Amino acid sequence: MVRKVPARADEYRVFVVDKDTKIEGKLKANARVTVRFRADADGAVHALRVIVRADVKTNAGPGRADPGR
Repeated sequence: MVRKVPARADEYRVFVVDKDTKIEGKLKANARVTVRFRADADGAVHALRVIVRADVKTNAGPGRADPGR
């Protein structure tokens, strides 16, 4: 996973997903997610809960003028 925050370097993390991991939503490549995790003493990071966030689409909604028309 990659954590992207403006004005900071990207953070890369690898989570262990096992039978105890709860996944809310449909997990797919490049999905935006929130992960609750636990780090073990040996350095492994286990995902406890993964929440898939809704995609934000940038559409010109109703009432917005299209300058090309």
